[in-house]
Amino acid sequence: MNRLQITLQFVLFCIFPLRFLIQWLPILGYSLIATFIVLLEYFALFTLIVHSVTIERNPISKQANSLFQIIYWIYSFYLIYYIFINPLMPRVDMLHVPPSDLNVIQEIVMISIFCSVITLYQNFIDYTFFLKISTIFLTAMLIIHAAVGNMSFYLMQYISSNDERLEMLASLRMLDGISLAKYASMAFIFNLCIKGKWSEYHILNTLIFYGVAFVALSNVIVTTQRGPMLFLFTTVIIYYFCKERIEPRTVLVILYSAIILILFGDLIILWLASHVPHVFDRFFLIASEGASGRFGSKESEYALALKQISDEPFFGTYFRTRFGPREGNYPHNFILELLMTFGVVFTIPFLLLFLQAIKKAITAMRLNWNIAPIGLIFIFFFSLHLSSESIAFNTESWVSMAMALSFNEYTNE
Repeated sequence: MNRLQITLQFVLFCIFPLRFLIQWLPILGYSLIATFIVLLEYFALFTLIVHSVTIERNPISKQANSLFQIIYWIYSFYLIYYIFINPLMPRVDMLHVPPSDLNVIQEIVMISIFCSVITLYQNFIDYTFFLKISTIFLTAMLIIHAAVGNMSFYLMQYISSNDERLEMLASLRMLDGISLAKYASMAFIFNLCIKGKWSEYHILNTLIFYGVAFVALSNVIVTTQRGPMLFLFTTVIIYYFCKERIEPRTVLVILYSAIILILFGDLIILWLASHVPHVFDRFFLIASEGASGRFGSKESEYALALKQISDEPFFGTYFRTRFGPREGNYPHNFILELLMTFGVVFTIPFLLLFLQAIKKAITAMRLNWNIAPIGLIFIFFFSLHLSSESIAFNTESWVSMAMALSFNEYTNE
């Protein structure tokens, strides 16, 4: 492996699995170490930018990336307008928005650069090595996190108020449940994609696969996060469908069931709670929580988002909820979030690009391209964004989408 490949591996490693450590270190009180890692990441990225003048771009990749960059920057200019020029609420009330203007600009610009550079160089990456080192790292982090923390917190957190929950999380110095579940799901997906490629020995490969799968699934389950559980399951189903191990009819049934659970899960669990109480208490809490406040009342996230979208459906109103008890929050659904932010006019082109990325990711998996695992991660991230997190300033999601859009017949060479 030459110097260029090492630099590439490091940057890609920083974007995906190393985010676990970068996010956890400040919680542990080691912010300087996290900052140092990020500086190394930026230095490696700068090295690639300097080297990029000698790289001949693939025309297909360039076209796909250009369309993506146009949409991304239109979205980013909306964010800049909403955050700097015409803020409708104090910065502190804007959930998951960097605290300073410099941080906001830095996040927006760096995501764009990451997307451009990684898609330019993605054919040079050794994805087998990336999967192995990422799987090992994430598994080790999950074990260490469980060893030094108190995992029972995730099982008990929902009997506490939100303020008490945050205070407990800070005192225990642990990741929040959704972040832990996301990284554990990433470990499971990478482990699935590298199955049977660890060595020449079948028994060793089997032991590694099931060992990592156990650690990853245990962490996903213990967080009691419904979204990661559901979408990890559907992502694995899509993987096996692409490998022609599951019939299309079965996949459709599962995906339709998942959609029903997303849209009507509160009603289903309300019915179950009245007939079989005390089973899976966390899931029954959805009846009273309204899916953590996402739906179930006029003041739920989805209801407020739809009301906000109806005020200006064409060009959007704001990237965060503007009124109600959830002011400053986001709707926990990337489509609603996009419609709120920049309306139908720009959401439709984004969704067309999104569908193109899905198509290319599925093609890569069916043809067994080395880069296919990135496409699978892209599918998982955006599936997760149907019920969790915000796409604003989310490096992993934007980069994985840009990479999926750049898949082409030369990708596997």
